[in-house]
Amino acid sequence: MDGPRGKRCRVLVVDDQAPLGRAIARSLRSEHDVTAMTDAREALEHVVGGARYDVILCDMNMPGMRGPEFLRELRRRAPDHARRVVFLTGSTTTTGHDVGDAEVRILHKPFDLDALRKLVREFA
Repeated sequence: MDGPRGKRCRVLVVDDQAPLGRAIARSLRSEHDVTAMTDAREALEHVVGGARYDVILCDMNMPGMRGPEFLRELRRRAPDHARRVVFLTGSTTTTGHDVGDAEVRILHKPFDLDALRKLVREFA
């Protein structure tokens, strides 16, 4: 089944809270192909190793490698994917300026699942 715009997106969810990553994946799977990972370094190597995604939903604050560091490394090692990152954060005041990129998209937790689905469709 294709989404409303006709294209299934390949979505990578990177969140150290496995239950949240699974919940996001479940909410998107009817329209998109979703991979959920809990480790940003592992996710980075996955993308650098050749996995391709239309959108990457990445938590801002994770142990080991935080979201901004993930984005910097992605820009360096897989720049075609850097513009596909959307940060997920519990901070209501975080902006793109906080991660050094005014154009990076940020979705504040808790977010509405319909808003998440709409955002992902924009990458189709």
